[in-house]
Amino acid sequence: MERWLVVLFASLVLVGCVSAAEYYVSPTGTASWSDCTNINTPCSLQTANQNAQAGDVVYLRGGDYIDQSIDPSHGGTPVRGEDGVSIVPDN
Repeated sequence: MERWLVVLFASLVLVGCVSAAEYYVSPTGTASWSDCTNINTPCSLQTANQNAQAGDVVYLRGGDYIDQSIDPSHGGTPVRGEDGVSIVPDN
């Protein structure tokens, strides 16, 4: 099933002067945090959760994120989800 690129969260909770950036995530992403600013080199959702800062926007590529959740370590809030991405508990 074809999936759409999705904006799932922007970290907006922390206060301070932070340089915001855009990052790309894929269920099969393996890039480092510094390399996933390009849609062609996505990182994993775990990497995004560990590194996203206030104001960053993380785009999730289509696919199934099995037994994963959106849980940024440095605060943040999911702001919008669209069809095409499923985050499924691994049963």
